[in-house]
Amino acid sequence: MGRAIRNAKEISTGRAARDALGIIEAALGAADPARIVPSYISGNTVRLSGRRVGLGAYRRVCLIAYGKAAGPMAEAAERNAEITDGIVIVPEGSPAPRLGRKYTVIESSHPVPSAKSARAADAVIDCTRTLGKNDYALFLVSGGGSAMLASPLNVNLADKVRTNTLLTKSGASIGEINCVRRHLSKVKGGRLVAGMACSGAALLMSDVRGDRPYDIASGCTCRDPTTFADALGVIKKHRLGGRMPRRVMSALRSGARAGGSVRTRRIPNVVIASNRNCVRAMKTVAGELGYDVSVVSAYGDVQRVAQQITARLSKKPMSCVVFGGEPTVRVAGRGRGGRNQELVARILGIIDEPGLAVASVGTDGIDGNTEAAGALAESATIDGAEIARYLRHNNSNALFARHGRLAITGHTGTNLGDVGVLVRRG
Repeated sequence: MGRAIRNAKEISTGRAARDALGIIEAALGAADPARIVPSYISGNTVRLSGRRVGLGAYRRVCLIAYGKAAGPMAEAAERNAEITDGIVIVPEGSPAPRLGRKYTVIESSHPVPSAKSARAADAVIDCTRTLGKNDYALFLVSGGGSAMLASPLNVNLADKVRTNTLLTKSGASIGEINCVRRHLSKVKGGRLVAGMACSGAALLMSDVRGDRPYDIASGCTCRDPTTFADALGVIKKHRLGGRMPRRVMSALRSGARAGGSVRTRRIPNVVIASNRNCVRAMKTVAGELGYDVSVVSAYGDVQRVAQQITARLSKKPMSCVVFGGEPTVRVAGRGRGGRNQELVARILGIIDEPGLAVASVGTDGIDGNTEAAGALAESATIDGAEIARYLRHNNSNALFARHGRLAITGHTGTNLGDVGVLVRRG
């Protein structure tokens, strides 16, 4: 992957900041599909949990990749297996994957589904319907697939977009959001493979807490253990019932009354990488730099996560906290930002001593509704009152743009959640 952060020189001004940058770069390198996929696909063989599948035994081997890492995952598979044909759904604006004409490459939308997402979902559905009993479907799945494959069930696309927006801004966890999404979709919750005639497997790069296959890209290739009643419970918990589109509430209530579950074809779903890969890499590099390392799981409310991280930082010199996960932000203002930028701002608002550096980035390179991956900043360089003023409107992007502390990567071709580090050097 090389150096992922394009403006590294501009934002790594002090020694602590340079160390923080190096630790973050290690996490991004560990998330590179080119390093990960060959451990599971090589020699025209797919390695699953406890067994191997030789692809030469099948008439047709069709690769179906979707999500933010779809392009690089497909490239790695193509180098290591004899793929007959394939369809690859990539984020709009990302670099075109280096694949031959036997692949259909379709750009789709993220984070907000659009008509492109619906067309992408239809293309994937059509592809699975052409597969026969002597064929093999190789799914390569990564985070972002939820928005990139949108095929509404009993609602329209505008309803789904409105529902997703309300849930995201409410502070709901990704698992809760995906629970609702699955019950409003023709492809999620295992529906994509429900009528598939052939065997196959799904290799998944996880960006969600717990690495549950049914939560990764909303689980298009595996059975959904949640119910319509669970989806209604999420909406009730976050007090969104009165704001949800009427068709959404009607569809969920109708499903809850009907009961039952989706019958889906069972294929192996194997998680091949997760946020833990990144955290391990950061811990290793920080140790090599001479730091005493603590680890924090960065899930839950962003302010609480900020407090947990700062509380774990030792007072001793050469100490650091590495963290990974996906904090949630309850959006109250109309500013621009994302989980990572807001987390860095909140940590800076807690620590007021000089000599510390904090960084947090999304491994996908896109944080919230901005073009930044996150931020890297040194303590006591931005006034606390200024930080509070920007946070009041969830406007962390403008704060860090003003001070030249945004971390810029562009699309990274991967997605294993968020990663960060808080460093005390002296």
